[in-house]
Amino acid sequence: MRSTASRLSLVGVAAVTAGLLAALATPLTAAPREGPEQLYVAPWGDDSWPGTADRPFATPEAAQRAVRERTADMDADVVVNLRGGTYSLTEPLDFSAAAGDGGTGGHDVVYQAYGYGTPQQESVTLSGGREVTGWQPATEVAGAWRADVGDLETRQLFVDGRRAPRTALGGGLPGEAIRMPEGYAVQNTAPQSWERPEDMELVFNGAAEGLPYSEARCGVAGIAGDAEWTLITVDEPCFGDLKEAYDNDVPGAVPGAPTDVENSLSLLTEPGTWYLDRSEPGQHVLYYLPRRGEDPRRVPVVAPVLETLLTGAGTADEPLGGLAFRGLTFAHATWLAPDEPTGFPQIIGSWYWTEGALARMPGHVAFRAAEGITLEGNRFTALGGQALTLSEVGAGNTVRGNVFDDLSGGGVELHGPGGGNRVTDNRVTDVGVDYRSSIGIVLEGAPDSTIAHNQVNDVPYSGIWGEAPTGLRVENNLVYDATREVPDGGGIYLPFAQGTSFADGAVVRGNVVHDAGGVGLYPDVGADWVTLEGNVLYGSEYAVSGVEPARIRIADNYWDNDVPYWWPEDTPTDGVTLSGNTLLPPEDPAAACRADAGCADVLTNAGPRPGRWDTGR
Repeated sequence: MRSTASRLSLVGVAAVTAGLLAALATPLTAAPREGPEQLYVAPWGDDSWPGTADRPFATPEAAQRAVRERTADMDADVVVNLRGGTYSLTEPLDFSAAAGDGGTGGHDVVYQAYGYGTPQQESVTLSGGREVTGWQPATEVAGAWRADVGDLETRQLFVDGRRAPRTALGGGLPGEAIRMPEGYAVQNTAPQSWERPEDMELVFNGAAEGLPYSEARCGVAGIAGDAEWTLITVDEPCFGDLKEAYDNDVPGAVPGAPTDVENSLSLLTEPGTWYLDRSEPGQHVLYYLPRRGEDPRRVPVVAPVLETLLTGAGTADEPLGGLAFRGLTFAHATWLAPDEPTGFPQIIGSWYWTEGALARMPGHVAFRAAEGITLEGNRFTALGGQALTLSEVGAGNTVRGNVFDDLSGGGVELHGPGGGNRVTDNRVTDVGVDYRSSIGIVLEGAPDSTIAHNQVNDVPYSGIWGEAPTGLRVENNLVYDATREVPDGGGIYLPFAQGTSFADGAVVRGNVVHDAGGVGLYPDVGADWVTLEGNVLYGSEYAVSGVEPARIRIADNYWDNDVPYWWPEDTPTDGVTLSGNTLLPPEDPAAACRADAGCADVLTNAGPRPGRWDTGR
């Protein structure tokens, strides 16, 4: 007979055995991850590999497919690390909430340059361009080169890393231009010799005549004439839309004479310019006149092809969220809509009028109905339109620490109903290269949102545009060298009512705005419930100016012009109050500011703050 101890031992064994059998019959629950799951992409990888550090994917698309397999039940962030190199995109990267591209369960999906935020960060470029090769001397123009480029369509070209402008006349039509119902007549025969007029484009900079905050473009439908006169017929519906847009915005306004003419082989006279001959469908020819010492056979020549590099979309019920992009360069995209007969009848910023309705220039990186999206430490460069657009935005999107430079259109544009969005610590320069009424940063319609600690400089039109129903904060930004070519704007521009009281109205505080053309701070079109406080303003014609102001508090600023200008001059200004402002001597306001402790503090605090996004640049 077994002892009591032996019986207890057998009972224990049976219990353990039963427990093991039960465990085998029940699916195991994985322990929570201690850190993010890491996936890898490299130019030397293979999309059939598992995306590990030693066996990475070759394309971002393969990593995206792997992410979608993981987002339904996330227990940690998923980080896609892109190794250094250029990833040439043949179609846009498309992210959507419905496809499972965003994070779930409070976790994020992150696409970033390998080593992001460390000294080992690698340089990663997502490019929508193609390299042009096969250059031969061109017999049509002395010193020029030509390349057969098939069905290439583009409005930009980059040679050895530098933007090359299209051929241009460099001024308006020869002779006095007389506006006709179908275009413009000139008492000059020179335009009759221009080759391929159907490829040509007229530029209308409103600074000369028309809308002084606009620069529109329309194509040429044809050129005809006699021994004395020439008629340049303008594309329809562009010309009709342009006239309608002007009159709709300012009754009675009409487009003036063209201020420039672009895009003909006959104008290929300036070194560093180019022309694309599209006379033979599918057999286009690219012409380029090199700069001194430049050989297109020995330097990279890149033509942007894609119009969109990355897009993300959700819905009001299911916004795209939990997604971040860090340390990436987005480059080489074009925007072809102005080539169409509809052209680009621009009104202001990204807005243009087309076939009786308003439209906006699309973003090369564009999100719609996004919530909790982060774009940090990226660079947007060598782009042919608007760099970044977030439309129909939800709450809590962040655009932080990015660089925007060498852009045909604007930098950041965020508009929609969502609150708590932030655009901070970005550097925006050289925007509006082709579309000169473009704006550095636009935040429109998003309540309780912030534009802070950005630097915006060397922009042809306004630096920052802020408009929100409540709670807008524009703080500690550095804006200079603005409104250089399209004058009716400001360093910081704030149109319309900005709240329901000073408690929830717009606050513009701690900014430094200098050399901004006509106006430093511009509360416009009946601006209401706006506080302009503690800013440093100098070097512009007016420190503060606007149209039909309502209730505006102007306090504790440092400026070199202490008499705000309001248009019309007889506008009642009972709602405008001034207090505690300090006049800087106009002969050297910057030096005087540095010598004043309070003013110097504003100078010190304005502009981008250091952060991990500065590493690797």
